[in-house]
Amino acid sequence: MAQSPHQHLSSGETRKAELIAELSWSRERLSTNLQETLHDLNIVDHLRHSIKERKTAWFTGAAVTGGLLSWILGRKRHKSPKKPKARQLPGTSVEIPRNGYLGIALAVLTFLLNLFKPVLSRVASRKIEELAARGGR
Repeated sequence: MAQSPHQHLSSGETRKAELIAELSWSRERLSTNLQETLHDLNIVDHLRHSIKERKTAWFTGAAVTGGLLSWILGRKRHKSPKKPKARQLPGTSVEIPRNGYLGIALAVLTFLLNLFKPVLSRVASRKIEELAARGGR
């Protein structure tokens, strides 16, 4: 009768050998699982294989999708932007759109504020000094 390799080992050594064998088997299984997972996650290879196997379906789908996108994105909008109505300055032939009056008013206001800035600063500083002298009341 042939003796098994573990018969001459003590029970502690036998357990150690079993654990080493189990660890080796687990490592091999983990390596195999990792290889399978990496293969499953390789999208480029799966896509190439799918296109090679089903060329007609892929090209038909691409043509239909491209046609739909060009039809949807290429449609013209029927609403045209409204043109602002223009007004004539009195006594001239110059036409200014309605938004133009707002622009002119803002330009005049800016000019006037810049012109009177020193005067406004002095008036504001005097008022602040008066308020400080009265104790903030």
